[in-house]
Amino acid sequence: MREQEGRNWILISARGSGWTRAARELLQARDLFLLLVLRHLKIRFAQTAMGAFWVVLQPLMTAGIFSILFGVFVKVPSDGLPYVAFSYPAMVLWTLFAQAFERGNNSLILEERLITKVYFPRLVIPLAASMSSVADFAIAAALILPITLWFGVPVGGRIFLSLLAIPPVLMVSSSLGVLFASLSIRYRDFRQLAPFLTQIWFYATPVVYPLHVVPGRYRTALLINPISAPVLVFRHAFTGSDLPPAWSLLASYIVSAALVVVAVAVFRRVERRMADWL
Repeated sequence: MREQEGRNWILISARGSGWTRAARELLQARDLFLLLVLRHLKIRFAQTAMGAFWVVLQPLMTAGIFSILFGVFVKVPSDGLPYVAFSYPAMVLWTLFAQAFERGNNSLILEERLITKVYFPRLVIPLAASMSSVADFAIAAALILPITLWFGVPVGGRIFLSLLAIPPVLMVSSSLGVLFASLSIRYRDFRQLAPFLTQIWFYATPVVYPLHVVPGRYRTALLINPISAPVLVFRHAFTGSDLPPAWSLLASYIVSAALVVVAVAVFRRVERRMADWL
């Protein structure tokens, strides 16, 4: 079907499309993408007395609880740093991953009425849901520097390394959100699997413990995890803790790029019958 909009023609087809066309559709729907992101933020903070404070409370309370459990009771090493200063930066980045994955996973089912009533690039929905977590991340990350300075941890030019840690985390989380969202439409088991996978993934990532406590034979397997190297780099940027090997960060970027390809390919196949399954 073709529709005329001024002098431009928009072709709507049931056939699969390549990456060029998919990117063009997303570019054309950028206004819708921004509106959906703002809608997620408004819904999240609507009718809340403390507003954005809840965004800070989650990683801060989690870091506080783990400080008692692992820092006081279990006495997990923290690279000579106060445990809160050691764990909070990693917790903030991990929360970005977990929230982006969760929101993307649930997005298509929650937007069932919108999908079945009007045509638009469906990929916008899980991407907007995942990217809405960036605002939460920015608010929570604003406390990292005050916390580290409060505990006397000097911060220098290495803080800019934190910018290298964010892209692969966003790519992995949004890709998994898109992948699980598309599969959840046909098999609702994936919607239940995502929280369980996130819990396992948390302990397979050096968020609450340093890398050097992991036995050498397991360390390589841990670094293949595409979230491990970004977490370690992000923590180092604010605390000066140990950096991961350079190859692990490169592997994180490669794996995250591969996940983007797989997620979009699966989504485009499911998209043809998405409205019927919903």
